[in-house]
Amino acid sequence: MYNVHRNKNIGEVAELPLITMVVNCHLWMLYGYLADNMFPIFATQAFSQTAALIYNIVFFRYTVPEKRNALYKLYSRAFAVHCMFSIYTILGVAGVTNQTKGQVGDWVGYAAIVINIWMYASPLGTLKHVIATKNSASIPINLSVMIFVSASLWLASGIVDDDFFVWGINAIGTMLSFIQIIVYYMFRPTHQEEIKDQANGDLTVVIDNATTTVTVESPVYKPMPSPVMPLYK
Repeated sequence: MYNVHRNKNIGEVAELPLITMVVNCHLWMLYGYLADNMFPIFATQAFSQTAALIYNIVFFRYTVPEKRNALYKLYSRAFAVHCMFSIYTILGVAGVTNQTKGQVGDWVGYAAIVINIWMYASPLGTLKHVIATKNSASIPINLSVMIFVSASLWLASGIVDDDFFVWGINAIGTMLSFIQIIVYYMFRPTHQEEIKDQANGDLTVVIDNATTTVTVESPVYKPMPSPVMPLYK
């Protein structure tokens, strides 16, 4: 997201992982509350949800207007899921659904697993594009590495706490994110291709293959001769 903000261009960054991240963190935050696991699950997921919201704000700000209608649809669906499980949690804890807090937590946990798998696998949604172009620039590698490290740590935590919801989903997440990293490095974009993707359309990027030097041409001002005027009429 720092690169997106710096370049004022989303480049090849995919929107689906960012949107699912918000819903995923919210569901796990609810699960942490229902499972009486305020730390680490509730606290870390509350922080992660805040970070995910900031990522989406930055992403939306620099998305071209032509793509925003599709984003509106995805955000509205994500918001609907967000509200649905929030309301279900409130009603369940209040006793309206005739369930115990633990039973409500189980259902939220199952839903969180589904959303979590969606988030873990979403970067692979561009796999067809990557193979066709032989370029993995569309895979958010920083996100994939972060997911791999995070899922590995949560896998260890879930095993220690004997929590199936935690270790089960993160075992899948570790595997899927590892596949994403392998695919990325198999079709890793060159430095020149990365610069081309990030370049603003108003700038001309010049690449000297002999020295691998990249320069950006600045506007050139050429002197114009003034019209010749006779000294005497």
